[in-house]
Amino acid sequence: MIKVSDETIRKANEIPLTVGRAAIAWNTVQHSIFQLFEILSGLDLESAKSVYFAVKSDRNQRDMVTELVNHKIKPKNPKLAAKVRSVLGSVDSLSGRRNETLHVVYVDSLDGAKTRLLHDVGHLKGKIGQELIVEIHKTTMELLDCAIDLERLNREITPFLFSEQKKLIEGLLLNNPLRNLAGETNQGGFGLLGDFPKKSPHAES
Repeated sequence: MIKVSDETIRKANEIPLTVGRAAIAWNTVQHSIFQLFEILSGLDLESAKSVYFAVKSDRNQRDMVTELVNHKIKPKNPKLAAKVRSVLGSVDSLSGRRNETLHVVYVDSLDGAKTRLLHDVGHLKGKIGQELIVEIHKTTMELLDCAIDLERLNREITPFLFSEQKKLIEGLLLNNPLRNLAGETNQGGFGLLGDFPKKSPHAES
């Protein structure tokens, strides 16, 4: 059996590891976008998965999220909506580089310093060895930056949506039809949206 040195193994793994990290970074971004969809759609987790992943195109999934942002956030908080659309736009820009990284044919000599592309494409055109590794790593880091931005936006959107739902519920409570019919403005009633009374009414009432 031929003994392979640790250095040879390290060199042989440079390109596969670099490309693999780019793939994982993209999947991290995809997960963050799905979380946005789940929050904005108001669906439970399993229902959100069923709807979101029924759409097979990454681009169409992002378009769905963008439309939800325009519908649910933009009218009340245009600045927050613009921030979300900006990050999704960055993901759109990076998607081409991700495709070129994952779907190109590499001529792998088991030495990262000598690996090249079989056919030059896009942002990797003319890159060989370390230049190739650096360019792929740059895409990975930009994708991870997008994932971090999306996670921050998820945390910002959640309380915003909660506050909007709270306003809606409070508005419904204040305009409770049962309360209005009884001429009550501050007293709770036994309606679906009425405030809970301190004790149950008598049976005859």
